[in-house]
Amino acid sequence: MFSGFYTAASGMLMNQRSLNMAANNIANVKTSGYKPKRLVKTTFDQQLVREMNGRTEGLGQGSTISVGTREMTTHGQGPIEDTGKTYDLAINGDGFFVIQGENGRYLTRNGHFSRDDEGNLMLPGVGQLMGDGGPVYVDEEGFRVGADGIIYDNEDGALDQIQIVAPDNYDNLEFYDNGTYG
Repeated sequence: MFSGFYTAASGMLMNQRSLNMAANNIANVKTSGYKPKRLVKTTFDQQLVREMNGRTEGLGQGSTISVGTREMTTHGQGPIEDTGKTYDLAINGDGFFVIQGENGRYLTRNGHFSRDDEGNLMLPGVGQLMGDGGPVYVDEEGFRVGADGIIYDNEDGALDQIQIVAPDNYDNLEFYDNGTYG
């Protein structure tokens, strides 16, 4: 009797969830390292069959109720903009910066770094940028980063290699605050 109401309500809830996700994507369009998300939708009966590993016996009549199966993050290359800030970095291509925080290792595309009191590059509120030799140290006198991720001091030459990690499966990354993943 009320199946039409259930179908309409599920459609409205799915559209509301999609709209919320689109609004979040729009709100974060200028957020460094932000990766947009989209909702993967299906019908209840298709999802139930998937959850039951393809078994269909005893399911009865199908349903047109919509369900969200998962959220997918788009990990494509975003625009690279010159911010004019000394410590800002960007990755052109695949991969993430490796950040060592108090609670472990994080991955990020957010390149708005600053220099801490010891001279190490850090992502504010998260942790230190990691290189092959540990935290990435830069001198106050200046530095430059080559296209290959090697950091050069203005006087002594190569200092370190920035760690860039490209995960095998981007779908397994868990999103945290400040554009970081774990």
